[in-house]
Amino acid sequence: MFASVPTSRLSEAIANQMMQAILSGKLHPGDKMPTEREMVEQFGTSRVSVREAVRLLEQMGLVEIRRGAGGGTFVVGPEYRPVADSFRVKMQLSHGTVDHLTDARMLLEPGLCRLAAQHADAKDMERLRAVVEEQETLVLQRKEVSSYDLKFHRAIIEASHNPVLVLTTVSVIDLVVSALQQARVGGGLTLHVVNFHRAIYNALCEHDAERAARLMAEHVADIQSRLRPLLAKSGAVVGWVAGARRGRDPSWDQ
Repeated sequence: MFASVPTSRLSEAIANQMMQAILSGKLHPGDKMPTEREMVEQFGTSRVSVREAVRLLEQMGLVEIRRGAGGGTFVVGPEYRPVADSFRVKMQLSHGTVDHLTDARMLLEPGLCRLAAQHADAKDMERLRAVVEEQETLVLQRKEVSSYDLKFHRAIIEASHNPVLVLTTVSVIDLVVSALQQARVGGGLTLHVVNFHRAIYNALCEHDAERAARLMAEHVADIQSRLRPLLAKSGAVVGWVAGARRGRDPSWDQ
């Protein structure tokens, strides 16, 4: 699978080959990487260089190391945590506020709707349909949902098929979720929210980019008008907070 590499900067050269195998699709999320011994033989180098290369990939969020029986080095799916963590540090150093995040959402999400209306494929639309119908069912059954309203937004973000905007917007919304978690404020589903989702979905089905963008702008503005006073009252801070929970809401990854 891999070729031998020159002796200079071995670990970086090895990591680059592994990264290219992942990005090109030769290795997929969930695949187990060759063992350390196998990689030493394939690369024609030392265990130290291979271990350093794997560590570099782990830092980039491309692989994870599992211990114990059945363990090893595994390829993982797209991981936005390193970028989101950098955003957190930068926001705190820059004294960023929730209002700054709101401004970013208002600029980003309507534009993503426009792109989704143009680029969403059948798989994207099926995912959106399933999310909307699931949310409608949950609301009608009056089930409590602590989802921060993100599954729908995630589906639209990824339907834009623009990796730069996906990475940026995921990081912004991840910070919004952290602020909500600090404030212990729920962004749960309501009929009002789900009706917005249905209307946006219908606009996307009709490839009406401007209507989808307008509805998303109204939706984000509505969400923030309801959450802003709650966040202000709580004193939630954007960025690193001692003892604060760091992970995004699990539904963000569904």
